[in-house]
Amino acid sequence: MVSRFNSGKLAATLAVTLALTSAPPAASAEEHVVPLTELSGRLAQSAAERDANRRSVARLFSSPEAAGALKNAGIDRATVDAAIALLSEAELARLASRAARLEADVAAGALNNQQLTYVIIALATALIVTIIFVA
Repeated sequence: MVSRFNSGKLAATLAVTLALTSAPPAASAEEHVVPLTELSGRLAQSAAERDANRRSVARLFSSPEAAGALKNAGIDRATVDAAIALLSEAELARLASRAARLEADVAAGALNNQQLTYVIIALATALIVTIIFVA
């Protein structure tokens, strides 16, 4: 048997072998662009912010004035609570900001009961409509 020496195949094989063996080792699975501790911290911070925003909005709708306004408008509190839970982070943050401004206005005496009732009904209606269109 005659063996033929193919220098082209040998050169290609050597080139691939050298490229594979001289390449830097792959990054380990534990190395990330952002450290896991930082990711964990960010997730915890986001969860805490969402919980604080949810409590702020829930506090607004649980006030006696809000309960009366919702009842007069025929809006069930359970529906409002369910809608709050479905809001995105940004929507919940905006609603919490509005709730905080409304609470500040009430505390400062800037709104009377009738105005407060209208604002709460408007917020609850906007909340429910947002959820209807998102879902």
